[in-house]
Amino acid sequence: MPWNLLKQDPYRHFLAERVSDPPQGRVVQVVLLRWTDSYAVFTTEGQEINTEVTRAGLSSNGRISRAVLFKRKQVAAERRTGKAWRRQYADRIQLDALWQAVPGEEREKILNCSLIQNLCGLCPDCILYGFAAQEETRGSIPSRVWTDTAFSIGPVEPQTFTLNAVDEVTHTTEHALAEREHLPPGIVFPSVETLVDVTPAELVYVLSNILRTRRYGAEKSRAGVVRSIILDVFFGDTEKFTNLELSQRFYDALATSVEDWSRLPVESLQQAWPTIRDQVMKDYPGVLHRFDALDGLHSALKDQVSSEDHVVEFLRQLEEGAVAYHQSRSSSSEAPSRRGRRTRRPREERPEEEEPEEEA
Repeated sequence: MPWNLLKQDPYRHFLAERVSDPPQGRVVQVVLLRWTDSYAVFTTEGQEINTEVTRAGLSSNGRISRAVLFKRKQVAAERRTGKAWRRQYADRIQLDALWQAVPGEEREKILNCSLIQNLCGLCPDCILYGFAAQEETRGSIPSRVWTDTAFSIGPVEPQTFTLNAVDEVTHTTEHALAEREHLPPGIVFPSVETLVDVTPAELVYVLSNILRTRRYGAEKSRAGVVRSIILDVFFGDTEKFTNLELSQRFYDALATSVEDWSRLPVESLQQAWPTIRDQVMKDYPGVLHRFDALDGLHSALKDQVSSEDHVVEFLRQLEEGAVAYHQSRSSSSEAPSRRGRRTRRPREERPEEEEPEEEA
């Protein structure tokens, strides 16, 4: 199992033994390269690709227009992959039996949890990626998977496609239905996912979702194939790697040798990465250990998700962790209150609390 590699020193000190509420500040950073393997549509509204004009590199004063892959477009696709995986194996991991202590209607919601309006707030996915309460009777859960918007390494030139409808009798098109911009294949987005206070099983779940998710953005049934590779994994107590800075550092490293930014060879990015990685590690304070068995982790992940027996074993273990967390929270809420009532400060005097976000 992949988490056997994760239980070694010093990495195990930055993973939780079980899901719990008090934050401990244990950080895992997963550095990725995502590149479009087909035409892709990354847009929030309308027909235009999301772009942003930013400084080209850290050592360059020029500005370029970069394609943008918003944070929720990444995580929402991966959550859907994970939730579908769980529903697919529900019978084989005896999901209903694991949650038998939960009342029927609520248990049904757990068994069929899905984005966005049917989130249960109790399953492994909800307690990891976060849950925004839709009912006053249940509290929200902040996400322990931190993401940010990703930016293409180089400038982009979206291509506009005209969408037509062909009459199957006359085999003619009377008029264009719409026009929409697409990103061409080969656009690369460095991306970092930061996991906070996760268990080994939760880390494996996130990595499996990343590697198994192949389509992002709009028009997923016809476009949006994206390949993600894991460049490195780090364990520590701080965030050092961020998306835009990585895009700018890759730009600086490749600017003199690249003629077409839409055809970046992944090999050149992998060759540039060690120098970029070492410089970031040097520039920022905090403890962060590079995982030195990445090839072994890749192999173990591939073996696990390719074997139905291994998948069933893993998903059941993941689910048991969520059940135990639910039971511990239920026990805490049922514990007798202390004598006397604590005076609650007026709202305007209390510190602001983070509002959990619901993934779109």
